[in-house]
Amino acid sequence: MEQYLDAKIKRFTQKQLFKKITKVKTMLGLGGLHPEKYLEVVPEHKNCVLVDFNPADALVRRNSLIGEFDLLTNSPAERSPLNFVDCDFCKSIINNGADLLYIYTKMQLSPIRNKYITFTFSCRTAGDERTIEWLAKNFPELDIPRNYVFINDTRCKEIGYRQYVKRMYDPTRDRFLDIYKYRDSGDNMITGLIKILWWVFEN
Repeated sequence: MEQYLDAKIKRFTQKQLFKKITKVKTMLGLGGLHPEKYLEVVPEHKNCVLVDFNPADALVRRNSLIGEFDLLTNSPAERSPLNFVDCDFCKSIINNGADLLYIYTKMQLSPIRNKYITFTFSCRTAGDERTIEWLAKNFPELDIPRNYVFINDTRCKEIGYRQYVKRMYDPTRDRFLDIYKYRDSGDNMITGLIKILWWVFEN
């Protein structure tokens, strides 16, 4: 598990993804060991709910991400307009892929507009290619091309020993995607942003 206080690359990717998120009403995320550092980078919001199995701060509720997600989404939308979930699992798609699919599927059905999910997976057990293939198959909003490449992100100036951050690039359409591969002090990680298009699911 990454130590958040020293996770400079992680914070860089969070800032890049979070700045693409607007009109956040209620957001849900994992508090971790240092919720105060996490709150420094989250997008502007009206309400922020943080959870952890072992809360390190009074700001954090004792619950799982899925457990709290169900509580929030089972409330009337006008009372708890959840429209951003940060799925910072930090384990592989083998461990938590089903959790992301569950959250994604349920948020698709929500009448709220401007819905976002960010995800972070470790590549340790599944590998880079399998993780990307799984994301491409299950989340069409990501629009991942078959011939994607990862290019070093030179905007990040705090690269240390064995650290890196790369952004996904589509050479056919000459565009960067909101998907990053990086390493701080632990595993290789894949992180990205899903913007759920509410109108796709209307009849």
